[in-house]
Amino acid sequence: MRFVGVNVRDNPAAAIAFEDSYGITYPSIDDRKGKTLLSLADHLPGAGVPVTLLLDRDGRPAARVLGAVQESTLTALLDTVLAEPATSS
Repeated sequence: MRFVGVNVRDNPAAAIAFEDSYGITYPSIDDRKGKTLLSLADHLPGAGVPVTLLLDRDGRPAARVLGAVQESTLTALLDTVLAEPATSS
């Protein structure tokens, strides 16, 4: 299981300060040019961050939460996604 943040607004220094302030330990992608967001456009809203998108073992979107996500919700979603077998297509 991997977590990756996608920074769509802040410059790198501001993003690092945010990560430090909130104890975020997973890596983040600088996406101020929007390439990562564009590649996920079918699964993410055009505006309104934060968005949590869980991908299954095959890299397909499995769950999406708009806005802040509670730990219990994230845990339940992760448990469900992790319990699903990988498929090869």
